[in-house]
Amino acid sequence: MRPFLDVVEYSFVLAADNYGKIKMVFQVIAITAILLNNYPFAFLTDVPVDNILMFIAVVLTIYSGLNYIIKNFKKLQLIS
Repeated sequence: MRPFLDVVEYSFVLAADNYGKIKMVFQVIAITAILLNNYPFAFLTDVPVDNILMFIAVVLTIYSGLNYIIKNFKKLQLIS
């Protein structure tokens, strides 16, 4: 029971910011485009829009993850 009480002692919220929400939108759009085999964009252009969207989603994932860690670094140090 004691380890559980130690964790409760440090109760705080690690809030998500807008970068994570934008990242999720790009992930959903990119995965949908990939599952549809670039269907809606294939009629408009020969550019692989699904790959471009996935690249943007990966970049936003890395950026939002780093931003999350930097923003909450002091709070995360309290846990360990």
